[in-house]
Amino acid sequence: MLLSVRRDDALQGLCNPGLFIWKSGHTVDNWYQAEAFSRDMKWFLDGPSLGLTLPPDLQSAVSAIRYLAQQLQEQEDYDALKEDWQYVAMVVDRLFLWTFIIFTTLGTLAIFLDASFNLPPDVPFP
Repeated sequence: MLLSVRRDDALQGLCNPGLFIWKSGHTVDNWYQAEAFSRDMKWFLDGPSLGLTLPPDLQSAVSAIRYLAQQLQEQEDYDALKEDWQYVAMVVDRLFLWTFIIFTTLGTLAIFLDASFNLPPDVPFP
């Protein structure tokens, strides 16, 4: 599902920026942040002074989900970086290809044009 949204809304936290792609085709980098939990969730995870906390099973589940989300975000960042470097490599490869074509064409033309100045002598054996 691709939707466009105002960038300001996503950056201010009015919507989840990971679900949207801007008109330029880019999403907000590093949209997952463990610190961005709601106040109530932090209250349960950190444990209020009244002794009300999540059960240990749920705390470990939340911790595991947080770890998985972080790992998925790191993998997406790595894949994006890899794609960027592949694009750079393709551009450099294309640049070297055209440089090679130009130099080999000019060299070949120089050799053939230089050969036209090597005329046989009028008298072959003086």
